[in-house]
Amino acid sequence: MTRGYVLVTDDFITSFAEWLEDQANLKNKDINVYEVGAGNGELSGKLIEKLNEKEIKNVNIIATDNKDYEGSDYPKQEDHEYTDLVKDLGAVETIWHATKTVDYLIMGWPPLNGYDFNALIAMMHKHINGEIILIGGDDFSSKRNLASEEFYLHFKECENQSFDGDVRANYQVNELEDYPIIGKPYLERCKESGCRCKFTKSKFKQDYVDEVSAERLLDLMI
Repeated sequence: MTRGYVLVTDDFITSFAEWLEDQANLKNKDINVYEVGAGNGELSGKLIEKLNEKEIKNVNIIATDNKDYEGSDYPKQEDHEYTDLVKDLGAVETIWHATKTVDYLIMGWPPLNGYDFNALIAMMHKHINGEIILIGGDDFSSKRNLASEEFYLHFKECENQSFDGDVRANYQVNELEDYPIIGKPYLERCKESGCRCKFTKSKFKQDYVDEVSAERLLDLMI
């Protein structure tokens, strides 16, 4: 889930909301933004507030988190005023069972237990045209290991001047030099024949996607 180190300033939220509106206008359609591992919901909650404040109607935000801390060394976050908007569902299940196209997937400081890589693979199988926004950094290092090594190996940052100028430039970087990047799944660097990036869609679903009942999905409205 999102660690409490993502700095949610008003400048960042304003620029992010306006950038999302621009993308919706460029695509000439409503866009769907899913934040997985949303933690206490502060990032998505403030984005929704800003979208409402600016009367931006063509951007939909959905936040999920299954509160599973297994394999993670991150402390549990305290509840927040936005916690109730976070739907109880895991990252991979959110992507796999989403009833809308995932245009943008947000992950902020994902725990280093592999769920970020599984989310990337799920995006590849289910929403190949969607883009991933990681609030972390652009590589895996001892100083800046803000996502898993597997994730970075299979991720390619996109050249996006508007994102860099509007979103990244307005993010307040902390001492670990985190910042938002945008990109897509990229498999060319992986040489491991048994890596799950080479699994078929059905094999990946069988091994890594939990079943979710139709009734629960209807209740969650994702």
